[in-house]
Amino acid sequence: GPPPPQPCAVIGFGVFYDPSFDRDIANAWKCRGFAGDPTVRYPSKLHDNVTFHNIGATMLQDNDERLGNKGGKSDWLMTSVPKLRYFL
Repeated sequence: GPPPPQPCAVIGFGVFYDPSFDRDIANAWKCRGFAGDPTVRYPSKLHDNVTFHNIGATMLQDNDERLGNKGGKSDWLMTSVPKLRYFL
């Protein structure tokens, strides 16, 4: 698809053994990126615009939206970028 408006940011969890998606987005769209996965180890800088963190989405705390509007506890967490920055 077309690139998003600039500046843009990409947040991805579950990198596993292939961080190429995060790097490709950074290359193609010049977005800043945050990649996280607690099951693998990578350097903290995957790309000039992409950082890696050894955390997973399920490590973040439950919030009212997750518990109330999403049918209770689940394996997926939706949060805002400001809240994600707060958790980090």
